[in-house]
Amino acid sequence: MLIGQLPFDDRNMVVLYQKIFKADTKIPEWLSPGAQNLLKRILEPNPMKRINMAEIKLHEWFQKDYIPVGPYDDDDDDVRHGAILPVKQVWQDDTNCIMLKTNLCPNIGKYTTYL
Repeated sequence: MLIGQLPFDDRNMVVLYQKIFKADTKIPEWLSPGAQNLLKRILEPNPMKRINMAEIKLHEWFQKDYIPVGPYDDDDDDVRHGAILPVKQVWQDDTNCIMLKTNLCPNIGKYTTYL
């Protein structure tokens, strides 16, 4: 997360689950108030009170300096040629590569190109 460590940790599994159930964690004071608030709301043990993804995206800390990504353009030459070429050279033709890079045909080829 933001602090470089797990929010809950203990060698004893029973104690670990107790910490999770109670949201027993220390959030550093050096985090901004907005970040502290967001982490507390994410780690809320009651699912009815816990912040959801839509609310996270609207949270003041998340919105600060946020630059939205434009819509996906499947006609983009970079995607068609630049990102597809390494996969094509190894084991696929153009059509299969495009299907692998989109959600039309999920399989290991799609995921290995992200590495």
